[in-house]
Order: sequence, then C-alpha cells, then structure tokens
Amino acid sequence: MSISSSAFFHKADVTKWQDQVYLFKVTLQHINRLDYVFANAGVLESTFLGHTSSEEVEFIEPDMSTLTINVVGALYTCQLAAQVFRTQPLVEGFRGKMVITASVA
Repeated sequence: MSISSSAFFHKADVTKWQDQVYLFKVTLQHINRLDYVFANAGVLESTFLGHTSSEEVEFIEPDMSTLTINVVGALYTCQLAAQVFRTQPLVEGFRGKMVITASVA
C-alpha cells in the first residue's frame, strides 16, 4: 500500500467480500470519512459458453468471471458504502454519494 497526504492505493479483488471490507476499513482508518464511493470495476466478456464438439456432448462449466466482477463486485461495493454512509453525520445535507458505472464490456 502506498500512502500520501491526499491519496492512497491498495490493490483489492472486487469479487472477494473480505478484500473490499479490508479496503473500506483501511480507508476509514486513514481518512475517517467517505464522501464518495465509485463502483467502477469492469472486464470484457470472456467466452461464456464453452466450445463443445459437434459430435458429442461435453459439459463445460461457463466462465462467470464477467458477471462476478461487473455485477457481484459492484454490489459488494454498494453494500459496504451504504453501511458506512448510514453511520456518518450529515455534512452539507448528505452522508455520502455513490457512483456506479455500468460497463459496456
């Protein structure tokens, strides 16, 4: 993790609840308040349907990584942000703002 007086960076896997919890905790320890949270992770779609032989049935598990990152990861971020915002005092009429970017991937 790299920390400066105005910003810091910490790598996290958005599909892992505990990674995001840790990131929110570290952020709150560093700055004490969240005013804005951006759910902006997205990836290009991989092949969802596995390639199968035209001669025999092969049961291939679909690749769910696009859905997991673009939907589940964003929902985790929103859930955590909402929990933080509810506990914060009002500042200029709001407790926090959330921005969710939909991916065209």
